Amino acid sequence: MKYATNLIPFLLTCLVLAFGTVPLHAQMYDVNTDLLDKEANEETKQLYTYLKNIYGKKILSGQMDLTWNDETNMAQRVFDATGKYPAMMGYDFMNYHKNDEDDGNGLHQVEEAIKYWNSGGLVSFCWHWRDPGNKTTAFYTKGTDFRIDLNDPIIKKQLLDDIDLIAADLKKLEKAGVPVLWRPLHEASGGWFWWGASGAEPFIELWKLMIDRLNNYHNIHNLIWVYNGQHPDWYPGDDFVDIISEDIYAKVQGDTLPDYGSQKERFMEAQQTPDEVKIVALSENGIIPSVNAMKKDHIYWSWFMTWNDNPERDNPKNFFSGTFYNSHEHKIEVFNHPLVLTLDEIKDR
Repeated sequence: MKYATNLIPFLLTCLVLAFGTVPLHAQMYDVNTDLLDKEANEETKQLYTYLKNIYGKKILSGQMDLTWNDETNMAQRVFDATGKYPAMMGYDFMNYHKNDEDDGNGLHQVEEAIKYWNSGGLVSFCWHWRDPGNKTTAFYTKGTDFRIDLNDPIIKKQLLDDIDLIAADLKKLEKAGVPVLWRPLHEASGGWFWWGASGAEPFIELWKLMIDRLNNYHNIHNLIWVYNGQHPDWYPGDDFVDIISEDIYAKVQGDTLPDYGSQKERFMEAQQTPDEVKIVALSENGIIPSVNAMKKDHIYWSWFMTWNDNPERDNPKNFFSGTFYNSHEHKIEVFNHPLVLTLDEIKDR
């Protein structure tokens, strides 16, 4: 029995060497957890099961919409460059705020998301949450003095009022049968957004408050909660997180080629944060990691999500349509790689 037991890891290693798409550490991708929302609707549970089933085997392609310019079609830009539409589109509630005084630009994200879901795609939402105190329209720390203090009844009410506003739009998505990969309070540990300026403990309190308000008070059950605090000390705990994600903007050094590396170090840090195995995603990127580099390092992000462009398509520093961060050849290679899933490949998910 001793020799038979020792033979198992040897055989697994042989399989890895023979079939390069099999992760070296298969247990890294063996997700056995259920959604934190025990009342999640059927569409949401089915999507989470799908994500678990392909994790470590395939990578979903993603593209962030240009939230503040409704006329810019980022999905079409991806198709024009690669011949493929992304499997996932990212949207933002940035302009869904109380004191909106513009022409309504950026207020069609829900409708666009429903349309993309109905076309067979997946939907992610973040929220550049503007000043809940309504003194400014800022979300950056330097632009507002609003800070988290749930012991202050006025501040708590302001937070809840804004969450209630977004709840109405999340309910529209739920009614339309759209499960949402929901990534609020993103990049918190960086401190550049007000929701990260008060430190880890207030952030975690707000994260849990939002879960309770949306899931229990508003009875919204189409959300898969994507934690993006980007530091182990800011992690709310396994019972309050479905997916862990990282935002990575790798740099271009001088005139050298972009860093198309797998971003293994960030993946491993995120993967080691929870006690249980969680799906890990690249929820924002400038440079798209090379799929061959990911395959070589056995680093399989669940999805990547390239940040949006400027409205002008010919800007060379556009994250997708420009060539400063991602060459034309690189984009074509990524979106046509057999390990990367695009819209046409997930319609029958």
